[in-house]
Amino acid sequence: MPPGFAVRLTVPLPHNEEAADDLIRPPLPAVDARAARRPVTPGLPPLPHPMLPRPDALKMSVPGAQGAVRPGRRVTPGERVNFPVAEPPPVKPLTDSPPPVAPPADEAVPGGPSARQAVSPPVEDAEAEEAEPVAGLRIDPLFGFVLFGALALGTLYLDIETRYTVLWTALILLGMTAHFIEPKADPQPFNLIWGAGVGFVFSLPLLVLAGRGLAETAAVLFPFESRAGLFQALVFAMPLGETIFFRGALQERYGFTASVAGAMVGSALLFWPAASGSLIYLVAGMIFSSVLAGIYSYVRSRYGLMAAYICQVTANLMLLFLPGFLP
Repeated sequence: MPPGFAVRLTVPLPHNEEAADDLIRPPLPAVDARAARRPVTPGLPPLPHPMLPRPDALKMSVPGAQGAVRPGRRVTPGERVNFPVAEPPPVKPLTDSPPPVAPPADEAVPGGPSARQAVSPPVEDAEAEEAEPVAGLRIDPLFGFVLFGALALGTLYLDIETRYTVLWTALILLGMTAHFIEPKADPQPFNLIWGAGVGFVFSLPLLVLAGRGLAETAAVLFPFESRAGLFQALVFAMPLGETIFFRGALQERYGFTASVAGAMVGSALLFWPAASGSLIYLVAGMIFSSVLAGIYSYVRSRYGLMAAYICQVTANLMLLFLPGFLP
């Protein structure tokens, strides 16, 4: 066969039910079955498998123990191989002194120092447990404010003095129930001086410049028959209720802005019946109360709750009580 010539076995296929007869049909070559069974290359030798050690020969052991393998020695397949493991370092105490041990009950002297140390908890933990308020006695200040608004609308039929007394008492009770009166912080005398100083510095210019207007506003908003009743309201009932609720409960829970906004709405609900005939005094009272509430809330966040109370008492005396004595 000339080079470059190849022969392929083909099978003629009919096309349109007609088969072509001019294709080359070479004869099939003969196949030697014995020669086809003979391997072309020699076979590979059998692969030997090493003997595996017993499972108990793979257990770990401490170096130097009985059965450990010395370095450099071959291990037979049947011999136990111990894996070397380092020993943990010895535990050393932090201090040389032994830990305190409570004496037995029969040897402890009643009331002695050893008995008190073994039984009584630390002083700081005891004070923290006593100072922590009970969560079940707290109420949401916003819910208390809704109750105050409902009570303000429900007492419109009362006279002014009785209505003020009821509403300020409700603020005191709601603020105390909220349990945000700083049980862990004691009032510092220096902070109380700061509260009185802030109230005095802010109120003195207004008293000098607008004394007559303050007297007229106080007469409309607080139509009390006696000076004693006005003094008790401005010094005790009003600042105590507003300080405990707005600066104590509401500001502690929702912040400075909520305290000032609540005080502004509360003053509108409080002074509405008294100033219903003169809306100018109602608007002036709301704006004036909002500015003062912002000062009281700042003093509360800076110097504490009692300082805010002293600041409001000072401002009430100078802006609402003293203008009535001016000529």
